[in-house]
Amino acid sequence: MSQIDFQLRVRPYVWDRTSDHPIPGVVITRGKQIKSFIPYEKITTVADKMIDLLETHERNSA
Repeated sequence: MSQIDFQLRVRPYVWDRTSDHPIPGVVITRGKQIKSFIPYEKITTVADKMIDLLETHERNSA
């Protein structure tokens, strides 16, 4: 099975849940592995950058 065959999933997650300063956000997983954690306060920044990269890719591929 190739790496592309695994579906990416996004789900809520709390980083460092047992500490005095847990950080709520989301994780991106592939299979059972966490690939990325994004705090809720950074989601729009990350999403905007991803859209910018997609638009650049689409312009350059046309």
